[in-house]
Amino acid sequence: MLLTVRDGKPIYLSDVAKVNYMFKDRSSYSRLDGIPNITLSITKRVGANAVQVSDYIKVVIVKAQEQAKGMLKFDITFDMSKYVRNMVADLENNIFSALVLVTAVLLLFLGWRPSSIVAMIIPLSMLITFFLVQMLDYTLNMIVLFALVLVLGMLVDNAIVIVENIFRHLQLGYSRAEAAILGARQVAWPVTTSTFTTVCAFLPLMFWPGVMGDFMKYLPITLTLGLLASLFVGLVFNPAICSVWAGRQSKPRQTNHWFIRSYSRFLHAGLNNPGLTLFLAFCLLVALGTLYGKIGKGVEFFPEGDPERAMIGIRAPQGTNIHETDQIACMIEDRVQPYKPWLKHVITNVGSSGGGSMNLMASTGGPHLANITLVFHDFVERERPSVEIIAEVRKALADIAGAEIRVEKEEEGPPTGAAVTVRFVGEDFKTLERVSEQAKRLISNVPNIVNLRSDHEATRPELAFKVDRRVAMLLGVNTAIVGNFLKMAIFGTKVGTYRQYNDEYDITVRLPLAERVNIDDMYRLQIPNAAGEAILLSSLGKFEYQGGFGTINRVDQKRVVTLTANAEGRLGTEVLADVQSRLHPLGDARLAERDVLDWEKLRRLLLEAKGESTYSPAQRIWEMLSKKKSLLSFLSKAPQDKLAAVLSANISDKEQREQVLALLNDALSKPGFYHAEAFPNPTLSQKAEQLLEKDPETLNKKELQLINRELLVSAWPNLIAPNVRLELPPGYEIKYAGEKEEQ
Repeated sequence: MLLTVRDGKPIYLSDVAKVNYMFKDRSSYSRLDGIPNITLSITKRVGANAVQVSDYIKVVIVKAQEQAKGMLKFDITFDMSKYVRNMVADLENNIFSALVLVTAVLLLFLGWRPSSIVAMIIPLSMLITFFLVQMLDYTLNMIVLFALVLVLGMLVDNAIVIVENIFRHLQLGYSRAEAAILGARQVAWPVTTSTFTTVCAFLPLMFWPGVMGDFMKYLPITLTLGLLASLFVGLVFNPAICSVWAGRQSKPRQTNHWFIRSYSRFLHAGLNNPGLTLFLAFCLLVALGTLYGKIGKGVEFFPEGDPERAMIGIRAPQGTNIHETDQIACMIEDRVQPYKPWLKHVITNVGSSGGGSMNLMASTGGPHLANITLVFHDFVERERPSVEIIAEVRKALADIAGAEIRVEKEEEGPPTGAAVTVRFVGEDFKTLERVSEQAKRLISNVPNIVNLRSDHEATRPELAFKVDRRVAMLLGVNTAIVGNFLKMAIFGTKVGTYRQYNDEYDITVRLPLAERVNIDDMYRLQIPNAAGEAILLSSLGKFEYQGGFGTINRVDQKRVVTLTANAEGRLGTEVLADVQSRLHPLGDARLAERDVLDWEKLRRLLLEAKGESTYSPAQRIWEMLSKKKSLLSFLSKAPQDKLAAVLSANISDKEQREQVLALLNDALSKPGFYHAEAFPNPTLSQKAEQLLEKDPETLNKKELQLINRELLVSAWPNLIAPNVRLELPPGYEIKYAGEKEEQ
């Protein structure tokens, strides 16, 4: 191609450049079970049926597989219709089980005719509920199906009451028609009232605000429709069916049965002693409440199940090129290989971050980001809980350096966010980074906390060219010309399109690789000015290495850095409470196992001080544990007796340390711990000295623990580790998820 003619000599494109067929710079890697692949994520449109869309896609895949003739392999790594079909199958199984069980129970107590009449209400009520759900234009989503399974047990209540009362009237000598009318009329209002009270218990869920409300509103609506359908069927269809199908007059039931006699005696005893009955009921209520407080396992939104997928999120430092990130991903793939017998697929995407959403096509990306999705076999094939495998994978990847690695399981239910979310609010990013890193160190060893990370990207390395504007103006060059020229030289600029048959190729102008990786070579570049003169880049300015912010996050117009973490094997509320305790301005002064530097020495000091009259730190511990906390002190041992028993007991070290720590923390929370003779000239922090001047009885438990912990550290500096507190500068705040803004 002729470009121009200079001094009568033609200048061709080949004289100033090389034309090569090349690929664009690689921006991502994708592998399926270690084999390069292309991942397609297909999302249904709003209102479309997931099962129908899935079936159509499978037909298309079969045709594509036939056309590929073995050159390509197609795999479906995730199919939402599978979950829908399983849910529907579970629903059908529950309906069938309910029919069988209800019929069996009714056969046992009422006979085959009443049981068959009541059994009819289940499919009839369910069909009416399905019709009403479709009328509201709701799909059979997970919440609707769950509500249908839940309402199954409530559908037969109305029918049992009505049919039982109708058969009672038959036993009294009424005809079938009369018994149907009188029996239904007699219990119509009680049945209606009980149904509406149940409906009213679920209706408030419709007004649940936020995203959670949009997700959960299908539950009360479906339950309400199912209960109203069962009421309609019970009041309208059951009497009509009984008037035809109830059979002849039933014989009176046997009233001298042993069960009826026993129940009658028990009932009469309660009615004849109402005061005692109410007292026993109240005692039972208090006992159950106390028992739940003692052994209750806490509250969580969705219980932990057996996830079918897990995701490994990889975040290397800003500036890491995609090839280095891919090497880290390959290293992780190798570490995962021992678990291959339990894995159906290992899906790797480098250059993208799934963000914990389990989406194979991530919404955000960068050369320093990657994610690996682990797809487990069905439980019947692997016969091992996936939670155990995930924990082992997390442990196997713990020592990989050069990137932040998170192993997350697939979450059940709606998106609820991380179990722990801590926001640090302020204006200076350097201060926020320092405070968040200190907090990260403080909470990193909280029991059962996993996947702790900060959303603050480390300073991004940048190479900036500083233009000397005065010189550039004199030479007829502006900053826009310099910027565009450097962009063309380093990244390339599309200048046209080359078409060949049905294919199009971008024509990109760019410096050769060898001339754009060295700053000295870049300085020798010549930039044309407005007059067409070539100006050396070195005369227009200089390159400088500098850092920039990776991300800037704000809440209420204030800069924030957020720490997030998950809880594994423990309730998120309990883990969050420990995090809040450690980040409290007074710190977490409670002694932990790691805070005792020499357990054998501590045990010896405590045993030697038992029964001493002279004041010492160990003697003060025994003194604080000498009083009983229980009002029924004559039935319980004093804490010091428990400590003596634990120190001399033949139990495991772990169990002994746990019990000793519990008693030591009890002693450190007492107001009378400090004594001048036991702690002469203690070295305390300014905060502790201020608190020590106050009346100990006016201090709260946390303040007492702070003072007494520092007293113990001052007396035993080589035995007890100092309490580390978070240093939060003035004007900076800590906020937890749920405070003032919806999470």
